[in-house]
Amino acid sequence: MTSSGIDAQLGYVDEVTFGTFVAPTRFSEFLSEDLKLEIERIESKGIRKGRKMQSRWKPSIQRVTGSLQLELTPGGSGRLLEACMGLPVSAGSGPNGFTHTYTNGAIDGKSLTVQVGRPDLGGVVRAFSYTGMKVADWEIACSVGEIPTLTMNMYGADESTSESLATASYPSTDDPFVFSEAVLSVAGSAVCVTDFSLKGMNGLKVDRHFICANGAVPSEALESEMRDVTGSFTADFEDLTQYGYFTAGSENALVITFTSGTFSLAVTMNVRYDGETPSVSGAEMLELSVPFKAISNTSDAGAFTAVLTNDDVAP
Repeated sequence: MTSSGIDAQLGYVDEVTFGTFVAPTRFSEFLSEDLKLEIERIESKGIRKGRKMQSRWKPSIQRVTGSLQLELTPGGSGRLLEACMGLPVSAGSGPNGFTHTYTNGAIDGKSLTVQVGRPDLGGVVRAFSYTGMKVADWEIACSVGEIPTLTMNMYGADESTSESLATASYPSTDDPFVFSEAVLSVAGSAVCVTDFSLKGMNGLKVDRHFICANGAVPSEALESEMRDVTGSFTADFEDLTQYGYFTAGSENALVITFTSGTFSLAVTMNVRYDGETPSVSGAEMLELSVPFKAISNTSDAGAFTAVLTNDDVAP
């Protein structure tokens, strides 16, 4: 008997109809999750003679919130990147030759059923199924000596514990990238960094509740703000080159590439630098933190494009 997380599993699948359960068909290894159902309570405030404590309540609006954190892999990650970045354009031929190009494509009308298998004390893996799930914001992060991670903060409609646990099967090409397979370049020149992160905000309007049938369950979270892609990297303070891009108000190309054999993920951005002045806090070697934001006055694709190359026909 065990309630160890070692027996947990994570599965997901596209929904045909928003909020309607579909049995998961894709599965990923994962590091952690904290998806949870939230149900608010409405309490009566009516005064009743002789009573000093609240006595009546009913359930109110609900939602699903939480995050998933996974190691970044070239194979099997395309649908998760689609949930983060929108519908891609896929092309090519296999093996190892399919490309999936993400340019902040369509997210509305694209929701997931996410199922987490959580082991109980008796050794039974309990299926917690979450419907109407969408990625509100995401982050790709990498540090020296580590495997890069993909973190997705999610928002959804409902939770069920009555669905069957799907049988997990994993992609054969899901070895994760590692830090030594990453390259960051600025204005065409590689920059040695100790860490970097890339964050995307999808501008979703959540908590869409109405006075109507089953209005306690939220309607689909829809885009209602500009998308935002920002990031930062940390490097030794070698000279004024990187800091000078900030002070000069420069825009140029920043490219983050992961390569593992014939598989790769390349993120190309036109960025501005929002700057952070290096400071002395002791005898340690000075480092420079460089925050940036993807931006372009020509096109969204000019600001941000991610290309995943793997052996998956579809993301």
